[in-house]
Amino acid sequence: MTPFINRLVAAEKYLSKRVVNFNLFAAFQKDDLFKKWDIYVSFQVNEIDRNEIMEKISKHFQSNLLVNDLISISRIMYLPPNDKFVKSFTNNLSLEHSCKEVDNPASNQLHYLQAYIITSSKKIKTSV
Repeated sequence: MTPFINRLVAAEKYLSKRVVNFNLFAAFQKDDLFKKWDIYVSFQVNEIDRNEIMEKISKHFQSNLLVNDLISISRIMYLPPNDKFVKSFTNNLSLEHSCKEVDNPASNQLHYLQAYIITSSKKIKTSV
């Protein structure tokens, strides 16, 4: 596991205790852009609160990750807990505040070089 992924794990732990309970928090290294990562987050929330929570996630990243980490993040994507992509992980993997490398990151018709699941839970949780 890289120092960047370790910092994402620490960020997820902080955010899950103070901001929102994640159903999925994952980092996927893109295969089309060198050293760029997509961060996928999923949590149960209404649309109004979703924007506020996404802003808090972004601000936490800006305040706590290194500049090189921020440059490495291509995007932070919200997906609802019932999304097919989210369910492909949450139905098969139960993991919280830890890290598991995905064996086949090219699954789900998405192509990635590397993928890490930091939290995956199929329980629909409410916000903190």
